[in-house]
Amino acid sequence: MKKTKAKIVAYDPEIYPVYLYVGTVECLNEANKLFDGYDTMQDASNDQNPGDIVVSNDNVDGVTVCVREKKTGAVGLLVLINTKLAKETVSEVVPHESVHVADGIFDYLGIVKSNYEAGNEHYAYLVGWVAGRISNYLINYTNKENNNGTDNEIWRISIEI
Repeated sequence: MKKTKAKIVAYDPEIYPVYLYVGTVECLNEANKLFDGYDTMQDASNDQNPGDIVVSNDNVDGVTVCVREKKTGAVGLLVLINTKLAKETVSEVVPHESVHVADGIFDYLGIVKSNYEAGNEHYAYLVGWVAGRISNYLINYTNKENNNGTDNEIWRISIEI
């Protein structure tokens, strides 16, 4: 049986001008064909110092990278999850990477994060939205739904926060 490739999914939060892209570590070659990687969101926005997306080793649980689509110039954050992890580890990786994404979006937009007492609901909602999208991606990936596409393809899904 031929193994199908996972696709990278683009989620548009609609209220922020930044995409969330989700894929698996196995998508790294495809990701490098689709995106340029950057150290910061400002670099991605200004197209300064582009490079390849690098995953340090096969044992990485997940990684979040500032990216810019080569084809469209859209800016976003790419989350790659290692699906070969134990299922128990995935439940820790999703919120971890979700915080990185929320931090990246807030830094990029200059939104000040507040603490619990000051009412950080906007931050909590964004982290929850990101975690939900990553979780839905992994559920679909695990169920082998939507995994029969071609390389170098981004699915675009628009879901409001």
